[in-house]
Amino acid sequence: IFADAHGRIDDRAVNLRNVSHAVVLDVVGDDQHMAFVAAGDLIIGALEDAERVHVQTVQLGSSPQCICWHPDVRIIAVGCGPKGLQPGSQLRCFDGKTLRCMQTFDLEPSEDTSSVCVVRFDSSSVPCLVVGTAFVHACEAEPTRGRLLVYQPTGLSAQEGGPFRLLAEL
Repeated sequence: IFADAHGRIDDRAVNLRNVSHAVVLDVVGDDQHMAFVAAGDLIIGALEDAERVHVQTVQLGSSPQCICWHPDVRIIAVGCGPKGLQPGSQLRCFDGKTLRCMQTFDLEPSEDTSSVCVVRFDSSSVPCLVVGTAFVHACEAEPTRGRLLVYQPTGLSAQEGGPFRLLAEL
């Protein structure tokens, strides 16, 4: 990992296997934080000035496919593949501080998450979470259709309905 440490670039060795995605988290405090997706796990690392890396792992139980940090609501969104015999993928939203799952959205059967990103639209003061999906069928060489799902932050807790609501589906 290469990190900015008070105007100079430091590198730190982290032994993580099968990392497919990584994202920098803009968390309050002096430490720098990163989230990694690796073979069924969501891994959060805090890079301290003392050149130590503290790692916390969340077992997802399914294959993570993409990851995104929403800094305005401090949520880590992870697109996860089918879980066990479950036919469709999920979008899971984790609190950036506690790593508790705040909300889960089930996708349709044969639908996989392809991309997750934060987008600010002109008419919106708070950026939305946008998920790109593809319908994967064994009879097709490549997916021929998919959806864009736009989720708007609600400011609500998990008990109140979750941090996002579906705003649009394209």
